Amino acid sequence: MMEISKSDEDFTATPPDISEAATSAICNLLPEKLKGQYENTYKQFKECCQNHKAGKISKNVLLAYCQEKSRKMKHLQCGHRTLR
Repeated sequence: MMEISKSDEDFTATPPDISEAATSAICNLLPEKLKGQYENTYKQFKECCQNHKAGKISKNVLLAYCQEKSRKMKHLQCGHRTLR
């Protein structure tokens, strides 16, 4: 199981009412119609992390994932242009 590289102290030191308000805010960040797309993208990210044996999610892991996705998108765009 992957873990976020944020210390547990940040969460245990937070009063319960603030934690509850933060959780509620997080749950309502995405419009309902985008949740499926987000969940699919997050699933792909988690699979990539597992494939690369990244035990923790960090800034470096996220940057490497974004770079990999960017390369794939550029490759697809270049292939699409040559087909025109």
